[in-house]
Amino acid sequence: MPVADEVLIAGGGIAAARTAQALRLFGFTGPVTIFSEESLLPYNRPPLSKEYLVERRDGRPEPILTGEELDELGIAIELERRATGVNTTARWLVLDEQETVPYDALVLATGATPHRLPVLRDCGQCYSLRSFDDARAISARLEPGSHIVIVGAGFIGLEAAAAARMNGCEVTVVEMRAVPFGDVAGPWLGGELQRWHERHGVRFVCGASVASAAPRDSGCRLTLSDGATVEADVVIEGVGVRPAVDWLRQTPELEIDTGVVCDAHGQTSVPWIYAVGDVAQRMDGDRRLGTGHWTGASEQAMCAAATMLGRFSERREPDKTYFWSEQYGSRIQCVGCFPAHGDVRVDSGSLDEWSFLATCRVDGRAVGAFAVDLPGPFVQARAALRGSIDGRGNDT
Repeated sequence: MPVADEVLIAGGGIAAARTAQALRLFGFTGPVTIFSEESLLPYNRPPLSKEYLVERRDGRPEPILTGEELDELGIAIELERRATGVNTTARWLVLDEQETVPYDALVLATGATPHRLPVLRDCGQCYSLRSFDDARAISARLEPGSHIVIVGAGFIGLEAAAAARMNGCEVTVVEMRAVPFGDVAGPWLGGELQRWHERHGVRFVCGASVASAAPRDSGCRLTLSDGATVEADVVIEGVGVRPAVDWLRQTPELEIDTGVVCDAHGQTSVPWIYAVGDVAQRMDGDRRLGTGHWTGASEQAMCAAATMLGRFSERREPDKTYFWSEQYGSRIQCVGCFPAHGDVRVDSGSLDEWSFLATCRVDGRAVGAFAVDLPGPFVQARAALRGSIDGRGNDT
C-alpha cells in the first residue's frame, strides 16, 4: 500500500524519469510531478559523448519518456523549474527561490555538474560535456584537421577522443595519472586502452596536468606541469563531475557529504525524502559510494520507488560498479574492480583483434570483468561475479 498521497521529484534526468515510471509500475496511483531545470523532456545522456559527436547531430535528443507516454502514465512534468530549497518541517519544495510546493514524499534527483578547472576558466574555446547543448557546441567544432585537446582520460574523455578522431581531428589527451582509465580498469588494461587509442592516432601526455592556459586567436595555448606546451583549437574538460547539492546545503536535517547521504535503498536522513542518481551518496557498509553510471541510476530509481511504497520484496540493490562505453564503434563493458595487485587475464577472444573478455582475480577470487565486443561472455561473467561477491566488487 502506498505510504504517500503525492510524490514530487526534483530533477530531470534518467533517475528522475525512471523513479516516476517505477512508481507507476509498482502500483502507485497518486499524483507524481517532476520539476526539471532543463527545457527538454528527460533524455538519455550517454549518446551525447558517442553518436551525437560522431555523427554531429543537431536534432533534439530522444526523450526517455515521450509526452504521450507521460500522459498515459499520469506523470506531470514542469520544465524550466529549478529546485532551490527544501523545508523539511513544513514539507515544502522551494522552486525558483520563491514558490513553495507541498510534498508527501520527495525524491532528490538533481544529478551532477561537471568539474571545471580554474586554470582553464579564461581559456577560449573550452567546453565540458554534460548536456545536449554542450554536445551540440562541441560537435560544431570537430572540424577535420582541427586540434582537440582533452583534459582527463576517463570514459567521457576517451569517448570524446574517439569521436574527434572519427571526425578527422588531431587529438591530444592530457591525463594526470600514469595511464588512462587506470583507476577503473587497472594499470594493465588502462595501458592496453591507451595503445588502442594510439593506433587510432590519439596522442597521450600522461603523468601531467595543466599548469596554465593562455587564450589565442582561435583557441588557447596550454602549459603543462612538465613544462611542455600544447596548442589547442578546442579544449574539452573530462575531469569528472560533482553532485548538484549546493541548493540543499541550507537544509541541516539532510546529511550532505559530497552528495546526499542515503542508505542502500535511497532513504535519506529525513523521513519521506529519497535520493537517487548522481546526487546520491549511498552507504555501503561503512563506505559512501557515488552512483557510477546510467545503469546504476536506473536501478537506484527502481529500488527507491519500491522502498517508498513498501514493496520491500521487490527491491534489488543497484549494481555499484557496472558501466559501458562505445569507442570507435566498439562496445566496452566493465564491472567490479581491478586493483593494481590483481591478476588480470584474458579468458576469451584476442587483444590483437580487440575483441576479448578479461577478468581480474585476487587470491583466486574473481573481482572484476572487462569486455570489448563480447556481450554474451560478459553477461555470464557479470552474473557469476555478482553471485560470488554479492555485488561487493570494491571490497578488495
